[in-house]
Amino acid sequence: MVMRVSENMKFNTITENMFKSQDSYNKLAEKIASLKEINRPSDDPIGMNKVLNLRKSRDSVEQYTRNMDGCESWLTITESKLSAAGDLLADARVVAIAQSTATSSAERRSSEAGTVQQLIDEMLTLANSKYDGRYLFSGAKTEEAPFSSSGRSVAEIGTAAAADGNT
Repeated sequence: MVMRVSENMKFNTITENMFKSQDSYNKLAEKIASLKEINRPSDDPIGMNKVLNLRKSRDSVEQYTRNMDGCESWLTITESKLSAAGDLLADARVVAIAQSTATSSAERRSSEAGTVQQLIDEMLTLANSKYDGRYLFSGAKTEEAPFSSSGRSVAEIGTAAAADGNT
């Protein structure tokens, strides 16, 4: 059986093919101009889903990296403050041992009491150290100073326990 192809059918087929070619050309031109394989979700729904998952994973990795950098800095500063506190304790121990003998005069002990008070003040300053606007040694309450001083005692703010000075 022979089918007759009319001029109108030829015209419609050619026109349809021309529009399809133009559409393909436009999509390729858009990919070339944007340097992207997928410009909208309808271009490749599965590929777009993969792209979105990759972006989410990348964002998570970047956040973890920022967190690790912050933790590393926090720990470095904390370690240096604890080391300085250890040095202060060693100095206080030396003073305590030197003044524990019976040969030390009252005048000398009074002088060393000033040294000990200075060590306590330095220790308090270290204990209330901040990094990035947060107190290092205040536990979960990083906005509040962990220790306060009133005269001869130092109190921990969190539990309000006081260590009275030697009177």
